[in-house]
Amino acid sequence: MKIYKLPVAPVAKPRMTRSDTWKKRPATTRYWAFKDAINLEMNRQDFVMPDKPFIIFNLPMPPGWSKKKKLTMSGTYHRQKPDIDNLIKSWDSWIKDDSYIACVFAVKLWAVEGSIIICDMNYILTDVDDLLDKSFNKK
Repeated sequence: MKIYKLPVAPVAKPRMTRSDTWKKRPATTRYWAFKDAINLEMNRQDFVMPDKPFIIFNLPMPPGWSKKKKLTMSGTYHRQKPDIDNLIKSWDSWIKDDSYIACVFAVKLWAVEGSIIICDMNYILTDVDDLLDKSFNKK
């Protein structure tokens, strides 16, 4: 099983406007820098997108937090902005052709350093298709 760890802090995809081409906003500038870093890292690791990706967005903790709070929060669910759907949208924009992807599993967690981990869900849950069939009463 191939697990890709992209050592780049996740950035949510901002709402783009036509004026972003000539008027650079901090949110779009940060996003484009993030996308360039991701593409560079994906090329370096010979990245191949699985058809059922499991994505872990490790969001960095604020530097102002105490060591005790960082220890407590490390690895727990990140329950504030950026929203998971905007992180998935940013991930979706890295892929040239994503028509073969039928489902995506994603989670966002607090971490000491920001990163993105992607692996194939087929290796984690071998019975995903069986589970889906049961949920739709096909068996």
